[in-house]
Amino acid sequence: MAKCGIVSSWPSILYGHAMQKLAAIEIREGQPSSAVLDVVAQALRAEGIIVAGYLQRNLSKPAGLTSDTVLEDIETGEQFGIMQALGASATSCRLDSGALADIAARALSRLERPADILILNRFGKAEADGHGLRAALEMAVNRDIPVLTLVEPEYLQAWRDYVGNMAASLPPVSADALAWYHSLSSVATR
Repeated sequence: MAKCGIVSSWPSILYGHAMQKLAAIEIREGQPSSAVLDVVAQALRAEGIIVAGYLQRNLSKPAGLTSDTVLEDIETGEQFGIMQALGASATSCRLDSGALADIAARALSRLERPADILILNRFGKAEADGHGLRAALEMAVNRDIPVLTLVEPEYLQAWRDYVGNMAASLPPVSADALAWYHSLSSVATR
């Protein structure tokens, strides 16, 4: 996979301190994942930071949804099912690409308004393939909005191929992610 074209299509601002405005929490087997982003989003919102984006929720019995996995809009709490009901014997991917495309369009529209940070539930298969929420990530970077996401082991190489050396790598610790975000403010005010 080529470095996604971001080197040539993203603004040159990425080559200064701003390259740190893109960060991924690298998840290892057995480590909590979505909970870290949830804590970060709540803490930043409590500070008055405008947090845009989506968090993943895994539900046992979703009310009115056909999916047991949803993306929740951080600002509104609205939930969107992202999995298809394929039946118990299905072996293909359950990810609903149409639902994910709808969420991506919502994210792009949302980024037309001010935001202090974009938190995306993960860089996964869809993003590695050039789809999913990847366009929202790129739009945020182009608008100089910090982006925080998760990357699980199976997509770590695709993530590294995609961003090259333009992203910070963070452990799955909310305090470290918060420190990363706050360090951006201190660099900007120097």
